[in-house]
Amino acid sequence: MTSRTTHPRNNRVSAWPSPRPGSQRLWSERIWPVLAGTVTFLATIGMWSALGPAGLVVAPLGTYLFVAVLLYGTVSETSLTLAWSLRTALVVTVVLMDVTGLLLLWPLAGGVVAGVVGLSSPPVTGLLARSGRRPRPPVDRPELDQAEVDRIFAEIVSGF
Repeated sequence: MTSRTTHPRNNRVSAWPSPRPGSQRLWSERIWPVLAGTVTFLATIGMWSALGPAGLVVAPLGTYLFVAVLLYGTVSETSLTLAWSLRTALVVTVVLMDVTGLLLLWPLAGGVVAGVVGLSSPPVTGLLARSGRRPRPPVDRPELDQAEVDRIFAEIVSGF
């Protein structure tokens, strides 16, 4: 029997258990958000000390608008939507402001802190966990000798 849980992103009730093992779920749902929030708070202090209260509002807002327009202009002819551009611009803005604030607060250690938090994020640790579990099937590559490669290349470039 499964218990009904609420998904943290969209607040929908789900009867399915989380696909992550317990320790990874603890890290991604409890520990890492607190770590990222603490780092964001410290980065905000760094931005405040360098730019003041007006800069703390203007810099992220300008970055958000710039990145949102840039993303939407780049992907507007694909299947990606304006909502995707706005969500992605928000994430990019938070990351840029965090890294900038950390580097303003600690010029040498700020980059290390940002890298550790970024590389320990749930998407990255999830990728590492999945890549270590599955054996990859061997790739069947045909053996080609150099004469065959030269012949195929000559066919390709003969039209130019």
